[in-house]
Amino acid sequence: MEMDNFFSYIVWALISYFIGTFPSALILVRKVKGTDIRQEGTGNIGAMNSFEITGKKWVGITVFIFDALKGFIAVLVMKIFFSNTLIFLTIAAFFVILGHNYNIFLKFKGGRGLATAVGAYSLINPELIFFWAIMWLVGYFVIKKNVHIANVFATNFMPLMFFYTPEQITNLLNFTSDGNKLNITISVIPAVILILTRHISPLVELIKNKMEKLNPEE
Repeated sequence: MEMDNFFSYIVWALISYFIGTFPSALILVRKVKGTDIRQEGTGNIGAMNSFEITGKKWVGITVFIFDALKGFIAVLVMKIFFSNTLIFLTIAAFFVILGHNYNIFLKFKGGRGLATAVGAYSLINPELIFFWAIMWLVGYFVIKKNVHIANVFATNFMPLMFFYTPEQITNLLNFTSDGNKLNITISVIPAVILILTRHISPLVELIKNKMEKLNPEE
């Protein structure tokens, strides 16, 4: 019975967290530009801010790949050595994203979790990533051409799009041993919450700037 190994799952969940804390953006930006990414741009320790600070696409792409690998490795090890059931894969995904977003070694600063989530869920059900990308394009080109708004829109509505897609389609790339449309939709909600919490600050700043433009000081 898998619950007999519950302690092992808890240990790997904690290890997943520490995998998530590997600060690829901090290391690469410091090496390329000699600055602390936490003090530049948005202060976000992720691929987008890495690109904006350095002006180099390869830096942003490299950071994205390394951040995605963190999620991929955490879920892959859980899948191979512990369990391929959805609940335990979800726990590994949650904790590796948590480590990336709230890094205990960086005073709980971090990235926004999107790249890490891509890596993690590519081994759970990559259709979630496909649906997220569709919703991102809708959010960016239809609502407002702003990356943060597109991120939030896609992250909010991706689970709904997945849930209302016929199960024959959502099961095509189901890489778990027990996942179905409903429990995969539920399983992604903790990751969605983690990602959304890291978008609160840029959205507040966006609203503040919008209000200042609407009510300029006389």
